[in-house]
Amino acid sequence: MINQFKNLLEKISALSDDKQLELYTSIKPILAYKDILGDGEKSENPKLKRMAGYGAYVKDITGNYTHALLVKSDNGNLAIDAEDCVVGYNLRNNEKYGASEIQDIRKYLNGDSNVMILGAHIGTLGIPYQDFAVK
Repeated sequence: MINQFKNLLEKISALSDDKQLELYTSIKPILAYKDILGDGEKSENPKLKRMAGYGAYVKDITGNYTHALLVKSDNGNLAIDAEDCVVGYNLRNNEKYGASEIQDIRKYLNGDSNVMILGAHIGTLGIPYQDFAVK
């Protein structure tokens, strides 16, 4: 896997500055995810506190023995944590998550593409990539 990652970095380095900027712009929202949420439970971020409260509320409604909810979405059929108040919330309420990121990355993939996904969560972005990449 390390060799695949090195090859990926070499391919990115070989791209023109414009293409590298375009790729960075596509993945920037993913890289900024930590900045949106702060430092987890220790954060004083009011948005994070509201999201955590919503997650606890959903868990109260679904019960202590509910470990996952099955969602049929544009991203595929996914089992999501009942308390997931970011990706899960969007899948439950909007039927999709990361549609713009999927379309941005899709421009770079074809039937010969190899894709390495780091930090895949539940596969919300990774599962759609399999439709237009080999590995």
